[in-house]
Formats: sequence, structure tokens, C-alpha cells
Amino acid sequence: MKPVRLLAGARKELYAAVSQRIRCASTESFPYNLFYSVLSDEILVISIAHQRRRPRRWDDPSPH
Repeated sequence: MKPVRLLAGARKELYAAVSQRIRCASTESFPYNLFYSVLSDEILVISIAHQRRRPRRWDDPSPH
């Protein structure tokens, strides 16, 4: 899986930091977490993980 780069909005640091460079945003309508890193003018999406199915798998994306 390759990272996706998105343009950063004004509220890019709104969500909780899970490490020094990675933040986690939860969706309201669906049970997913979006893990991302804030760059100077972009957001680097690292992973999208289901909240109830191996929620810590984002930090080891290798197939199981």
C-alpha cells in the first residue's frame, strides 16, 4: 500500500497524536480511523483502519 498525499486544510492538527509525527482521526459515520502525518503543506495518509478489526494493524501493514 502506498501513502496518499492530500492538501492540508486549516485544521490539520485537530486530531490526537498517536506518536511524534502521526495523528489519528476517527470518522463519525463509519467505524474507521484515519492515520496521517502533517507535512508543511500536505497531509500524508498512512493508513485507514477499522476500529473493531485489528485496530493496531496500521503500524504493521504487512499481509497476515
